[in-house]
Amino acid sequence: APAATAVIDSGSSTDMKRTRGSWAGEWRNLSTPAWDDIKASLSYQNADSREFIYEDRLTAADRTRDVTYQEKTWQANVQASKVLRGDAGLAQKITYGIDYVRSDVENLQTGITPPVGETFPLKRFPDTTESSWALYAQDELVLGNWTFTPGLRYDHFSIKADQAGFGANAVSLSGNATSPKLGVMYRVDPAWSVFGNYAKGFRAPNAGQVNAFFENPVGNYKTIPNPDLKPETSQNLELGVRGRLGNVALDVAAFTGRYKDFIDDLVQVGGVGTAADPLVFQSVNRGKVNISGFEVKGDADWGRYAGIGWSTPFSWGRTQGRDRTSAEPLSSIDPQRFTVGLRAEAAVWTAQLGLNYTQGKKAKDTTNPSGGTQFLNPSATLVDLTAQWRIRKDLRLNVGIYNLTDKKYWRWSDVRGLASSSGVIDSYTQPGRSAKVSLVAEF
Repeated sequence: APAATAVIDSGSSTDMKRTRGSWAGEWRNLSTPAWDDIKASLSYQNADSREFIYEDRLTAADRTRDVTYQEKTWQANVQASKVLRGDAGLAQKITYGIDYVRSDVENLQTGITPPVGETFPLKRFPDTTESSWALYAQDELVLGNWTFTPGLRYDHFSIKADQAGFGANAVSLSGNATSPKLGVMYRVDPAWSVFGNYAKGFRAPNAGQVNAFFENPVGNYKTIPNPDLKPETSQNLELGVRGRLGNVALDVAAFTGRYKDFIDDLVQVGGVGTAADPLVFQSVNRGKVNISGFEVKGDADWGRYAGIGWSTPFSWGRTQGRDRTSAEPLSSIDPQRFTVGLRAEAAVWTAQLGLNYTQGKKAKDTTNPSGGTQFLNPSATLVDLTAQWRIRKDLRLNVGIYNLTDKKYWRWSDVRGLASSSGVIDSYTQPGRSAKVSLVAEF
């Protein structure tokens, strides 16, 4: 006989709405003592979603879920630049500006028959105002075949969590950092140049990592907040070469970075995956981490045939990371990728057939969470066809058919922490063959 909790009828509805407005302005050749050019931008976005679910169960109490989420975001940027010329061929371009971002996020879940141990109404994280602003400046100095680009950036972040409906567990925090950088480039000849960049990095924890909580009693797992999460800092070095080999434009770079208090998401910190001892995931700081890799990208120009320009863009990249304290690999690093395409461009239209290969995740590149049963997504090769018609200068029609072969595949970032024995693995797949059409107007 069916269990008392058997679902005999169910349904759901999802409503999503997004409004967005943006403005950008640019003023050139002003020739004042402080700037020649100024650019400014301002944007606002309001995103709302509501999901309602009901389950009619045989004799057990029926269940409903009414989940709402709202996010309002403001972004602003002002940037100025000034060109100065001196003796002995010295020229420099000074660029400076300010960035500002603010997001107000609210969430609420109500319904009947809440999960075990919970009561309605509830919040998965406190209503939060998350903001950041930064001041930056750089000076691009050109002397003969050499270009030097020193820069400096000051960042400040703030997370203000509303304790209403969440209690004392809502954590607010703020911080700041100053990050210098230096870039050097040498032009060997008109076709080739070599470059190197050093930068100190800074990444603040976000509100979800600090305060968000989620539990799935049926799946025997939960994610917990980390109120003690610290900002991440790093020192990064990049060396590379760019130029042309006949009809091929090439850009090759290798990079390495040393991180302190690296923020690693979805780390299994406890549990074995049973009802009595569910898996526990959390964002954590790793004391010392190394990340290194390379990227090759370029474009082969085949010339014009039948009035159409033909080319082959391509890219290949790989990144590896390791915790220097535990000697374990970083599971959060995505596998290597390779892309190649055939591009056709005419006066008013562009079309491209693209091949995108993503390597499957290997066990040796993970910390093997979920008690050694981590699901490892296999390799996948996708074929996409995209096109753009420039109807007029301020109006563009974009059309794309993605995953033409209807390949079943997963992204590593979606399945990390998912056990291979899970019964819902297929629910994490990406869309099969799909189409997208958009009309872009500028005014």
